[in-house]
Amino acid sequence: MMGRLSLEDFMQEVKEKLQKRYKNLKVFTSENIKNNGTKVYAVTIVDRASSVSPCTNVEGYYKKFESGECDMEEIIMDIAEVYEKNVLNHDFAVHVFSNYDNAASHVRGRLINTEKNTELLKEVPHREFLDLSLIYVVELEYEEQKRVLSMRINNEHIKFWGVTEEDLYSQVKNNMDEMDESSFCSMEEVFKEMIGSGGEEVLEDLSGAYPPMYVLTNKRRLNGAVEILDAKVLRRCADVFGKDFIVIPSSIHECLLVPVSEEINDFDYIAKIVRDINDTQVPKDEILSYHVYKYDKQTETMMIVA
Repeated sequence: MMGRLSLEDFMQEVKEKLQKRYKNLKVFTSENIKNNGTKVYAVTIVDRASSVSPCTNVEGYYKKFESGECDMEEIIMDIAEVYEKNVLNHDFAVHVFSNYDNAASHVRGRLINTEKNTELLKEVPHREFLDLSLIYVVELEYEEQKRVLSMRINNEHIKFWGVTEEDLYSQVKNNMDEMDESSFCSMEEVFKEMIGSGGEEVLEDLSGAYPPMYVLTNKRRLNGAVEILDAKVLRRCADVFGKDFIVIPSSIHECLLVPVSEEINDFDYIAKIVRDINDTQVPKDEILSYHVYKYDKQTETMMIVA
């Protein structure tokens, strides 16, 4: 029986096999800092003639290898397929990244926790909002392949493009207004979509549950918590509730909204629930905040309340 491979040995073997496959290219492995200080281990195949070299996260492959779900050859074939699909998109990606005018319509914002990302924030243009920070990415969506390629914008990019953080912020707001990628729906609707047919009894119980809870995210439900920065969307939510509402940072992907009432006013207790869920159920790299916010319908402002 073969001994267990460490992650480092697995990455080295993946690198060597890919290098044999792509003799005229350069293959290397890297350890990158992800959201909230977590690390991601990646392999990159570099064509020196290209200015775009996508990274492939190898940790998921390592878990499949360890469990016996995939052997090494299947993993190499899959990484190669991902790379070769990216090669097909190379010209478009280079065209977008080459100057800011091409990239502008693809600029999106992402919200992350400020305190947990102090080192990352030194390297990227950003804007603070309460205990959070807005960072910027370029997203390219390939509908035929059902994939999204994203690149985090760092200080070197804006220097190369000749733009400022203020330019990025204005562009994100414009893109939000023009494209309106927000999704605002009740928890009942979310569960209905998840359960599908056959879950009528659960949905009937849920419809009578208190308090009413809504989910605010984007249409892809990926990095959708940034929608709380869209003033137009928040006004629309407040109009639905007809009053102030609580914003619970579920994760970097979505926030939960609950209308304020006499029963829903113990903000410290809600914050304790948020902390417990973050510490036990939310992946470390997806935690957004341990605080609870309130949106004031009259002043159209958001504040930390716990």
